[in-house]
Amino acid sequence: MTDTSSQTRVEPSIGTTPEARQVAPPPPPTAPAPMEPQPAAPRMDQLSRIEDKTARVEEKFARIENLLHRVETAALNLEDVARRTDMEKLAGRVGRLPRFPALVAVAVITAILSAALTIAIIRYLPGIVVR
Repeated sequence: MTDTSSQTRVEPSIGTTPEARQVAPPPPPTAPAPMEPQPAAPRMDQLSRIEDKTARVEEKFARIENLLHRVETAALNLEDVARRTDMEKLAGRVGRLPRFPALVAVAVITAILSAALTIAIIRYLPGIVVR
């Protein structure tokens, strides 16, 4: 390391020339520029920014509500379509069921066969039924 205390340091001085000592004349007075309306206080400016942001959030919320309403409407329409197809399937199944004459015929045949079997058991298997 070198010892800096033994070296002399010369610093330039600013404004020592005669040109630098002369003072420039002040600029001519100009008409004041029209003042732009300044916010009353920074809090009012902050309040207006908050109101703008709130308005944007409300607009987004309204758009989301509208979209949700459309989705719900579409879901209800899909439920109606599903119900309609289920009803059509059920109507097809019910349409294939036998009608009243077929049910009467089955009842008559069942009654005749039951009576015939009962008579056959009584007559040909006397030990099963006690007289």
